Amino acid sequence: MSELLRTVTPDELAKKCGLRTANGTDSRTGSEDTPAPWGVADAIRREVRRRSIATRRELRTSIMPMLEAAGFTADAGTHIRRVADEMVDIGELVDLRVDHQRGYAARPSRWVRIGATSAAVLGVSTTHHLRLGPKHDLQYIRRFNPQNADVVALLADQGVLEETFDAWYGHPSWCNWMTADPMPQTLANLWSWQVSEVENRGAEFAPDDTAIQAVAPTPGNFFQWPPKAASGRWTSPANLPGGVYLGAQPGHHERHWIPLMILLANGIGRSLILESGPDHDSHWDLFHWLLVARGTEYPQREQIHVDYENSSIKASVPLPSQIQRCLKLCGESLGKWAFHVSDVAGTIDAISSRCDAVEWIPRPYSCG
Repeated sequence: MSELLRTVTPDELAKKCGLRTANGTDSRTGSEDTPAPWGVADAIRREVRRRSIATRRELRTSIMPMLEAAGFTADAGTHIRRVADEMVDIGELVDLRVDHQRGYAARPSRWVRIGATSAAVLGVSTTHHLRLGPKHDLQYIRRFNPQNADVVALLADQGVLEETFDAWYGHPSWCNWMTADPMPQTLANLWSWQVSEVENRGAEFAPDDTAIQAVAPTPGNFFQWPPKAASGRWTSPANLPGGVYLGAQPGHHERHWIPLMILLANGIGRSLILESGPDHDSHWDLFHWLLVARGTEYPQREQIHVDYENSSIKASVPLPSQIQRCLKLCGESLGKWAFHVSDVAGTIDAISSRCDAVEWIPRPYSCG
């Protein structure tokens, strides 16, 4: 009987449930009190698979006892919601409302090829028989080598078929909230359309007498975020030569800034508020796209640093949310625009065609 029933310690339970990985800590917090996303995601998939639709309350009720028994008693509900929202972002789950409550449902299960040696399984279909384990403390996406025909065949037996990266990526996100006709489909067309808008509709201002801040064209230098006057690359338009720049103007309080496009010519400035989209986040997402798109016309391109030795990628500026979504599919977010990716070459190939106005710089860097 002693071989059938025995007491397990919280740490043993955490490792068995995937809530504790090899290093035992969350790389972003350095805390042993944070459950590994791998185990949380596995529990979420199990509950959504069982219920078809699971509210946030139902997820908490079902998963929190396991987290608490494994020794994770602080902010368990927050950890569950954080991982579930990440799974929505990459297309594993759908965020919906159920009887006036937030909830989740599964998207169709499929796998997406990232590179020659890396692919991601999305959806709630079980893959325990494939023994796909995490390779990083922050990993929650199930990945495998698509050159392994046995794994591909076993997935196909479950109805889990390949979805192309293009189909998963979809249209550029600016197409969802811009009103341009025809709609620009490339970064170069997006930039030229927005330049025409600021030329025709921009409000005049005096560059040497304004609270507006512009982003100096010095890629790689410290980029203060959120914006702060005269900090990092944020500077007065009076300090810049003629040209088109991204910028911001003060909003309702010191941490509220409104994104702008700025045209400087003959000592006169024109500014246009970037307000495409339904909310403040979409306005800033257009700003991030244009920050990258500026490199289609000007030689100073924003930079993405690549560390092949440590399998890491780090941008020097905030990237558009759709590009960050790609990097999350390919790897794990380390915070501050940095990502760990297992297949660096495949990740660069997948992203470079969709973000073709940046400069990829292979060199070591510190994520700290």
